Amino acid sequence: MERQVQPPLRERLLARSDQLELSVTTAAEGPPIPPPDLLSMFGATAEQVKKLTTATHACVASDFSSDGVALWNVLALAHALLDKAVDGVCFDPLRLSLKKPPEVNGQLRIAQHIIVPFSVEAEGLGWMTTKGLCKFGLPELELTDVPPALANDLIDVVNGLAGYLQRLAASTPGSELVLEDELRLPLGELLESLAGKPGDSPSSTSTLLGLTYNPSDEEDGADFLSVHPPGDVEQVPETWYYQMLGDLWGRKETMVNVEGDLLVQAHKRALDELPVLKSRFQAGLEPGEIAMVKYGFPYGDEDRLEFMWVTLESWRGESLVGLLSNHPVHCTELCAGARVEIPEEGIFDWTLHGADGKWIGGYTDSIVREWMPSE
Repeated sequence: MERQVQPPLRERLLARSDQLELSVTTAAEGPPIPPPDLLSMFGATAEQVKKLTTATHACVASDFSSDGVALWNVLALAHALLDKAVDGVCFDPLRLSLKKPPEVNGQLRIAQHIIVPFSVEAEGLGWMTTKGLCKFGLPELELTDVPPALANDLIDVVNGLAGYLQRLAASTPGSELVLEDELRLPLGELLESLAGKPGDSPSSTSTLLGLTYNPSDEEDGADFLSVHPPGDVEQVPETWYYQMLGDLWGRKETMVNVEGDLLVQAHKRALDELPVLKSRFQAGLEPGEIAMVKYGFPYGDEDRLEFMWVTLESWRGESLVGLLSNHPVHCTELCAGARVEIPEEGIFDWTLHGADGKWIGGYTDSIVREWMPSE
């Protein structure tokens, strides 16, 4: 293990190596192995899955101390075992990961130690949670009623909050972390969690979160810390998420002048292929897929329209219901995250995002991006 760690962390690990436990069992007696397709979803290669599923023995490393060094102790042993095991693979059962363990350098990037699953419910909103915070003696985080269009942005916030809570807990080792029902998350703390080291950010940039602790009723169940609007905010969660992200990252509106004929052609293509989206949506989207349409909302003079994206929840006949996915500039009676009902005949463009990050549609946006000025 000495070769895996550099000073001064090496000396701290060697001084308390007696806290580290290593057990060797048959693979059948080791940690349960998830289905191969689930492991592949979290980044495992076919070769890694084969090594795991055909293994004959399992070496289980654990350290249950609470002095802040336990994680590095286990990781150092994992690296040492991988050096010795010619055909072995490292499995993190909490992250469902078969990737090589993070470097043992004392710099903690929380996203390397937890995962943030996201699933869309039948009504079109999602549930986001963490898996792996129990490594640090913390409850898992959860967000409910998440607009699918905000999933990627909110995953960064969840990772940032997780790292912030881990640092708060580590600052008082051996003591219980006590939180109020509201917590202010500074942008600097969020960025430090994502980068693994302190960074520069405006000291006044932050957002206020509401928190509720939900302990499990089952002995081996997970405890959760729910993140929601703070007490004095009279907004439903799906609207508040947009405000919270605006607090952290700001809101940027860009006006772009685009050659009219190009937009007309892109709009025509979107309408010609709209039946593709409608049939896919009404047949039932695959897990992780997100359908959105662009619609022109009237304001002021009836001839003036503000085009904004709507994340679809339902499509019955010629009527669509979804969540507004933009911050309005002119339609001040609306707000991002508001539930709106729109007619099919007014759709200007559409896009279907896949769970793999690829998408189809979005033809007018592609034209706009080509004409946007470089920064």
